[in-house]
Amino acid sequence: MGHRWGLVWDWGLMSFPQFAVSQVSEAATNSISAVVRVLNSLITNLSSIFSSITSRVQLDSIVLNNIQLSQGVNVIPHTLNRTLTGWKITRINGVSNIYDLQSTSANDGVYLYLNSSAAVQVSIEVF
Repeated sequence: MGHRWGLVWDWGLMSFPQFAVSQVSEAATNSISAVVRVLNSLITNLSSIFSSITSRVQLDSIVLNNIQLSQGVNVIPHTLNRTLTGWKITRINGVSNIYDLQSTSANDGVYLYLNSSAAVQVSIEVF
């Protein structure tokens, strides 16, 4: 009886094609067994590398364009459908000190709470 070897990777944002399935019979030579061991080791190492890359929350970010901030507290729906990890201003059309109030927010799974020292328009990357 033989063994089947194959692999499918799917991480939501990235999908990798299925590798060809090979048959290794019990009467296989040592060299074939060695090749299969090396292939399995390679697959394990690649899986580890891709998992560490795709687990970064910055890859699952959204840019909120042309958000109008007024002076004071602003409540912005971040649309991530999960708890907000971080944010950064990518564009701003004026001078303002902007900081978040997430540590005191009641619902950071839905909203980003920002305090602005002046009325400005910004683009914000949320992740």
